[in-house]
Amino acid sequence: MQENPRTDNGAMDIPDYAIQRIARCLLPRLLAYFESKEGQRELASGNSNTTTDHSDAAPCIP
Repeated sequence: MQENPRTDNGAMDIPDYAIQRIARCLLPRLLAYFESKEGQRELASGNSNTTTDHSDAAPCIP
């Protein structure tokens, strides 16, 4: 039986080269989106909600 690759905190050990490949694919698309009119509207609406209390949100796993 194969062991679960997750650690105790639920994080997976992802190699740096895999993260870099994903970032190279996603970053240009994310930048293009947020430079578009639709992305600017979304960013503005997200910034207006910065006073929302997120204390009940799950913590980010580094």
